[in-house]
Amino acid sequence: MRIGKAEKGSQYLLQKYVSGKQELLNQLLVSSSPTLLSFLDEHTDIEWCSPIAENGYYEYRDDFLTPYFQNEPEQQAALIKIRNYWPKNGPQWDGIAVITNGNISKGLILVESKANISETYSKMKASSEVSRDLIEKTLTDTQKLFGSQSSLEAWTEEFYQLGNRLALLHLLNNELKIPTWLALVNFTDDTSH
Repeated sequence: MRIGKAEKGSQYLLQKYVSGKQELLNQLLVSSSPTLLSFLDEHTDIEWCSPIAENGYYEYRDDFLTPYFQNEPEQQAALIKIRNYWPKNGPQWDGIAVITNGNISKGLILVESKANISETYSKMKASSEVSRDLIEKTLTDTQKLFGSQSSLEAWTEEFYQLGNRLALLHLLNNELKIPTWLALVNFTDDTSH
């Protein structure tokens, strides 16, 4: 989805960090995740694919694996697997980085950013019964995997965006075997809202 250069909020702040403060952003992400730190070595490269000026600050959605895979058949095979767990028009990612270490292992950092508290609340908007059923099944399975005791309604009617990010994180790491980290980036210095 084309976004263009943002002027305020979490989109603006993430674009600012990816464009001009990448080293700081990388350092903050790595220092916040022991598992990400253990994946890295002295030859690691973190390449930000979104949001970057070169592609109009594009934010990936169903095509979010494009930066990870080098060839179309691999990407299509992964997308077919994803469709068994999640319908089309899935989450739109605020940021994506591909990590390559010296062992030629690759991974993904998927970013969800927020700049104000009201952004943390969200509801499922799927209208198709087939899509809703698939999403609810996947979220229920994800709840069990994470040991969540909350109701399904909390995942679909209050914190849907976080729930779907956790579901995709599980799918990528455990089903597709793609080392993936979810970065929940909360900006505290946004004065635009």
